Amino acid sequence: MKYKVTKRIACPRNIVSRLFSDRECMHEWEQGLVAIDDVRGHLFENDSQGELVFSFNGERQIMKVRVTNYDLPTTITLVYELGGVYNECINSFIEEKDETIWTMDVTFVFNEDATIPEDVFVKKN
Repeated sequence: MKYKVTKRIACPRNIVSRLFSDRECMHEWEQGLVAIDDVRGHLFENDSQGELVFSFNGERQIMKVRVTNYDLPTTITLVYELGGVYNECINSFIEEKDETIWTMDVTFVFNEDATIPEDVFVKKN
């Protein structure tokens, strides 16, 4: 499954891209995130690996994350893996005047054939 998300953000690109990769801010948009553990390198550097630790209803879940391309403030590619699901997110940041256009090209690959509708993944605003 593939889809694209595009958002216009009223902030310069250098700030948006810095905050996007700021570990202290991640809990703001990653619901249930309680910890970030480094596995290889320092997460959000090129070729780094880590684990995102979540707590949902008292249950702990660990999602693996890898940075496969780091070229901020322009782009960063993250690969997430959890329970037989592979999720690649190519994040691009384009500066337009004092705003940033953030585009995320998303690919999901499931170990088993999943017939999950796209709306489950894409939040409609």
